[in-house]
Amino acid sequence: MIDRLVEKRDGEQVYPLLADATRLPFADAAFDAVIAVHIFHLIPAYAEAFAEAARVLKPGGVLAHGWNTRHTEDVLNQVWNTATQSEGVTPGIPFEERQKMLPAHGWRLQSEDHHPYRLERAPARFLDDLRGRVYSHCWTMSDAALQSGLTAVQAYMAEHGIDPHQPRVIDTEFRVQTFQPPG
Repeated sequence: MIDRLVEKRDGEQVYPLLADATRLPFADAAFDAVIAVHIFHLIPAYAEAFAEAARVLKPGGVLAHGWNTRHTEDVLNQVWNTATQSEGVTPGIPFEERQKMLPAHGWRLQSEDHHPYRLERAPARFLDDLRGRVYSHCWTMSDAALQSGLTAVQAYMAEHGIDPHQPRVIDTEFRVQTFQPPG
């Protein structure tokens, strides 16, 4: 993702840095805002990352926390979840807890925005992403559970005549919450 950012910066002053979110290499009160998108579910020590975000924020600064909703309304995702049950877990905040964790650590919600959009995706891509363990909940999943989930989705598709290469439209949204730090 850092390489993609560098490719897209088009002359803008963007200086990516790869660092540990629990030990940021920045001075106290260095930033007006911290932007955290699709990250806290990947950090086992997320409470430490929250503390670091608070440390580097200037007084009055905000944390913008963003994520896409899971495509839980999509039947193929529902079949996958039923077949794999709770086999796979993310290393950090569980998906279902992500809206509760910052307030549970004293962060004060300032605003919440929902940005709906339509995702057009072929089922074959969903299957390829699962096989490739693209989603963090697949990282710790056993090979047997992964195969069981793939088999269940493929069987559902065959039973219901779903063409794996025909894109399907899925309604989803990007959510952003802004918070002020504890204290």
